Amino acid sequence: MNTTLMGPWRLVYVASVALASFALASTGMVWVRTEVTSERYELARLIAERDTLREQLAALDVDVHRLSAAARIEPLARNLGLTYPEAGQVVAFRPRELAALRRVQR
Repeated sequence: MNTTLMGPWRLVYVASVALASFALASTGMVWVRTEVTSERYELARLIAERDTLREQLAALDVDVHRLSAAARIEPLARNLGLTYPEAGQVVAFRPRELAALRRVQR
């Protein structure tokens, strides 16, 4: 084999390997950048969804407090014929009695 041709072919080989490595690295960097951008969009969407859910939760908390107000419930209860319990109708259990009730077989 001619030794004078070995030099140029070796240079072409090294240049080809370097070019292929550069192309592969560039492609990898573009792919990573695309993935990062995609994840950022997803994160922004999730943050917006979280904020919307927090607003809905705050609105529901306001509704719960409004609907559970005694001033609203008492007239409704009276219209249904409900009254406050009379003396002796309410039984309060002490912790020891509650523990005994839990042991009772049903």
